[in-house]
Amino acid sequence: PLNGNFASFDGNGHSINFAGTYDMGASSEIGLFSTLSDESTVKNLIVNYISSADGNDLNNDANDSIYGLNGLRTVKFITSADSFVFGSIAAENQGIITNCQVYTERNEQDEYYLAVKADNALAGSSFIGGIAGRNSGYITNCGVSINAKAPFNLAGIVAQNNNKIAACYFKEGKLINNSQQDQHVAGMAIENSKDSQIITSYVSGEETNTNLYSHDSESYITSTLSGAGFVFNNAGLIKDCYTDIDLSKTSSDMAGFVFRNGGTIRNSFSLSILKSNTTASAGFARDNSFDNLEGQF
Repeated sequence: PLNGNFASFDGNGHSINFAGTYDMGASSEIGLFSTLSDESTVKNLIVNYISSADGNDLNNDANDSIYGLNGLRTVKFITSADSFVFGSIAAENQGIITNCQVYTERNEQDEYYLAVKADNALAGSSFIGGIAGRNSGYITNCGVSINAKAPFNLAGIVAQNNNKIAACYFKEGKLINNSQQDQHVAGMAIENSKDSQIITSYVSGEETNTNLYSHDSESYITSTLSGAGFVFNNAGLIKDCYTDIDLSKTSSDMAGFVFRNGGTIRNSFSLSILKSNTTASAGFARDNSFDNLEGQF
């Protein structure tokens, strides 16, 4: 990863591509930038996870019961760390990330997946975010459309949010969590901490002008453990947000919007489809600690 101590990095709409497998040694902060300082800004940048020129991106390990990548084409990052934080733009953001997009390649023959292999971290708690693994700065006007599969905490935008996310989306992708430990999945963030905010953001399948909710069965969130369409654990503020993505391809506990809420949610809703015979699932909030759901459905 690059050092993130600079004033401004303007991508001017250009792309940075990742392909194949990357051995990160024992790195615990994985991303284009390891840490963006509180005085740094990254803007107008596109990150693509694409096919390898030598064709060696196909996983052929039939005994891979932990990561479940056999038969998939991946862009894979390997670390020997006993815990890690991963973000496509930055592992840790303390500054500003704005107007950035992240994609995985799709073509008529194959779909590509982002994957992280960390054997020493399987029993711990590690975090993967589409934009940043951990955010204590500002992330605005960013979009993620990726396929990702991992047995770690996995979120479409930020795994751990400790400040502000605004006008961001995860859409038209797959988030697959296959953890056997206490690690989860959510479309926007795993954790939105106390005094943190997520506003005017959404999670969705393919959008059309003719349907109220997405009929896109190729975009979904699924998990071997509990998960949520938007945020897994909320202790802060979520306002003017929605989720509209397929959550039905799982037998675990799933919540349409937030799995565990101890914060405030205002003017937000879920149209996400849940598995009908999973009685532990909830259309909006699975566990709500306070009477602080305002204008939601």
